[in-house]
Amino acid sequence: MKSSYLFVPFLVTISSACFVPASFGQILNIERFRFEKDTSNFWTGNVGLGFSTKKQQNQVTTLNLNSNLVYLSEKHGYLNINYGKLIKTTQQKVISEGYTHWRVNLFRAKRLSYEPFLQLQYDLGRGLQIRELYGGSLRFRVKSTPKYSFSINSGGMYEHEIWRGEVLRFESGGDSTKAETYFFKNTTNVSFRGDISKNVNVFMVTYYQARFTSFFKPRVISDFQLMININKYFSLNNQFVATYDALPLVTGNNFVYTYNMSIIVKF
Repeated sequence: MKSSYLFVPFLVTISSACFVPASFGQILNIERFRFEKDTSNFWTGNVGLGFSTKKQQNQVTTLNLNSNLVYLSEKHGYLNINYGKLIKTTQQKVISEGYTHWRVNLFRAKRLSYEPFLQLQYDLGRGLQIRELYGGSLRFRVKSTPKYSFSINSGGMYEHEIWRGEVLRFESGGDSTKAETYFFKNTTNVSFRGDISKNVNVFMVTYYQARFTSFFKPRVISDFQLMININKYFSLNNQFVATYDALPLVTGNNFVYTYNMSIIVKF
């Protein structure tokens, strides 16, 4: 590991990290943590902890915790990403969300590689009690140069979810306050990363996830990031993530988006 970062999400939290900026969105972007190195026995990662509190009419306390770990062996790559967030007010209103993701990139140096993965996730603010994902995919590296890379990843996954909310939508049209679902889905993404100029880097990825029985009613996730290197010590990162779900279980929850602005201090 040749460099370290102090990652400061704008007006949210402060965390320390090493080599890889941490993820602060509930939408997991696995592609941004990839490494394409020829070396083996290579470790890198980070651990971040953020805390903030604000008092006006009510006191709001926010806690962030994240950790990311990458290991590259001679033939394979191993990746673990973890994230958690807790927001609490004096009125006992609590918003809690987080995930853990485990993935193996088999035969990572080949143009066509294989990836089994596991993910556990929750988002109590949206009513998601638990989401379990188990699956695998094929990864095809379309083009890779020192300045840019383009790849396609496609496979299948088993998804188990438990939701709670005031109004939940069911296939039969009925409403309730609790739903449990089991689906087999296709998951496909297209990703691009490149250097616009010496001081500007861009990253884009779009996921298409759909049930095999309703393939044209997907969940689409798009993540766009623009990194501006101000000087050798400071960078500014802008991230916009948008999600559209054609078949949401929670009524009125079709479209969700987040925007993060971050300052990265290198030392």
